[in-house]
Amino acid sequence: MTFDRLVMVLGAPRSGTSWLGKIFDSHPDVLYRHEPDLALWERRLPFLIPEGEVTNYKAIAADYVTRLITTPTLKSAGQFPTFPKSYYSPGKRALHTGLIRSLRWLEGATRSRRMRAYPVPDLIDVMRDPRIRIVLKSVSARGRARVFLEALPGMTAVLLLRHPCGQVASTLRGLRQGKFDTGVFVKDVLSTPGADTYGLTEKRLNAASQVEQLTWHWATMNELAAGAMHNRANACIACYEDICRDPIGRARELLAFAGLNWDPQTEAFIAQSTTYAGPEKYYSVFRNAVASAERWRTELPETDQRAIIDIVAQTSLGRFWSDTSGAAMPRLQPEPQTASS
Repeated sequence: MTFDRLVMVLGAPRSGTSWLGKIFDSHPDVLYRHEPDLALWERRLPFLIPEGEVTNYKAIAADYVTRLITTPTLKSAGQFPTFPKSYYSPGKRALHTGLIRSLRWLEGATRSRRMRAYPVPDLIDVMRDPRIRIVLKSVSARGRARVFLEALPGMTAVLLLRHPCGQVASTLRGLRQGKFDTGVFVKDVLSTPGADTYGLTEKRLNAASQVEQLTWHWATMNELAAGAMHNRANACIACYEDICRDPIGRARELLAFAGLNWDPQTEAFIAQSTTYAGPEKYYSVFRNAVASAERWRTELPETDQRAIIDIVAQTSLGRFWSDTSGAAMPRLQPEPQTASS
């Protein structure tokens, strides 16, 4: 198959990818897959694939993504809110939503992580309906970005970057709340090209503070993905803070980049999701967008902010924010070659 109807939204955990994924999902023609690679892992495909080995994994990558698209699970196909779709009749949509609600109740009752891999039928033939634009969101695929871009002809990719202070602050909050099993995998950082570029060793990283470890992980993994997207007309980089400040304008640009027209349903979801004033849940896509983007300024100690900014200023990603480099660059253009590519 070709993948000209596929859009991949990539980014680090706690970077706003769930919200951006739901912005895409709010479009009537989109079939959304939320982190399907967490419920259906492919052990033949390394977590980080060196540029020189990409050719060896292209066939596996194409097969894997096809399975991610055509194997809906509660994790990937059962994320609320849901939206009316052009490919669902009212009755079929009610049946699909009812299945999700029932399985979500069972998941809560059993407290079983295995439920996330439970199948949720789409009730349609995804591959045969030309109206459908498939959006696949992942926080685990940045190390595989290059092989996906080369193995999936015609696909579109969006890499979402959040200010490193915001991403680190949100991750620390999640660790304190027990949302994550662990912190930083030092071996992942050491496997990236950035480890050599910045002189990162196991000894140096183990001696670093938690904030510094998280920042180096953010920087090296995002540089790897940005380098894979260099000079590709079908790939772009967006910044979370830009979307928070101008959600309608940036969403219009991103949907157009992905070949989707603007729809009132998307505009309504953006208005609802950016003006929420109730209690904020850690994984919710409903929040005060601008306040969320700027929360780190009062949440992180100044010493931690300085440590993060000092690290990021050394990298090619520092140019995206004025406090890490000077003048920020436009976001929706193919990016210059990075140190990791």
